[in-house]
Amino acid sequence: MLVNNKKIIIKKVLGHKKWIEVEVVEGSDEHKDIVLWNRAMNYTIHQDRKELKRQNEREEMELSSDELYEETGYEIPDNDSLSPTEYCEQELLKEAISFAMNQLPEIQRRVVYRVIWEHKSLNAIAKEDGKNPSTVKEAYKSALDKLRPLLKKFENF
Repeated sequence: MLVNNKKIIIKKVLGHKKWIEVEVVEGSDEHKDIVLWNRAMNYTIHQDRKELKRQNEREEMELSSDELYEETGYEIPDNDSLSPTEYCEQELLKEAISFAMNQLPEIQRRVVYRVIWEHKSLNAIAKEDGKNPSTVKEAYKSALDKLRPLLKKFENF
């Protein structure tokens, strides 16, 4: 004999924030599962709302770099900018490359420059200059062979 067998209609969370009505017997295992699930989902929804509110408050409190400069008079360093050590190393490497490039004959220097900085293929360079592709490839290869020993001492960078 069932004492509490009345059926009730409750809303069940299906997925995230989608509710459907289901008919279950009060006190059944299914009813308990649905109630626990709903509590968990409501808690999750509540936490999501609190986090969104916190984020909005943080965004409102943050000052732009222009506003910080106006208040303090100091510029805020950019996270992408180089540290002083990295900057010095980069400058030394540029000087080394410039020195090594100046040791090359003009033809080889132009080919290396166009390949590395202009991102052109050797065939495209040959076509633009009206030269044989094998001549351009040979100039590039001999330039790299000359650059390697000159830049060997800078391989730490």
